Amino acid sequence: GADGSGGAVGMLPAENGAAAGGGGTAFSDPVMNGDGAGGFHISELSFGDAALLFWLSGVIIFSICFLVSWISYSSRLKRMEYCADSEILDILEECKRTVGVRRQIKVICGGESPTLKGAVNPVILLPRGYSLTEIRDIFLHELCHCKNGDILIIYAAVCTVCVNWFNPIVWYAFFVLRRDIEIYCDRRALKYVRSRKDYAALLL
Repeated sequence: GADGSGGAVGMLPAENGAAAGGGGTAFSDPVMNGDGAGGFHISELSFGDAALLFWLSGVIIFSICFLVSWISYSSRLKRMEYCADSEILDILEECKRTVGVRRQIKVICGGESPTLKGAVNPVILLPRGYSLTEIRDIFLHELCHCKNGDILIIYAAVCTVCVNWFNPIVWYAFFVLRRDIEIYCDRRALKYVRSRKDYAALLL
């Protein structure tokens, strides 16, 4: 009998119940006969089927990695406090009018670097230790990201990478896209900042 894993060959009586010679019971090999009753063998996979399984495995693995990273980052943000400083929030509202952003955006104090997070409910992550002038430039930069819809673009790029994980050209294009998004955002922000020299020093 089979062990349930498909590794053993099932032994079944022949249809007539007796061997051709009349002495013993005849058995057939369903896997070798191709009737499929004995289970599945990996050796039966065609090259196309094996390649498909390999590709799907990569898609699942990379999707899980990106998802776990996103969930971990989001959970850390939930433990941080929202900014309640009226002066900082007034600067944010001023910058929103300057850039032309009407969406409600919250500010979280903390983190390692300024970041815009969230496509549906955008939040600006603002590390501590910046002056009000620097905070204004940071808001202008992050609001340009919001205005351009960069988060949605990055989400779409991540999905493309997960589907085409095997293609080094796609990975290279992904990193180039991330870089170009920042360059374009900086160029947009330069139209609104008061001092280009101070903004350049802030980027460094």
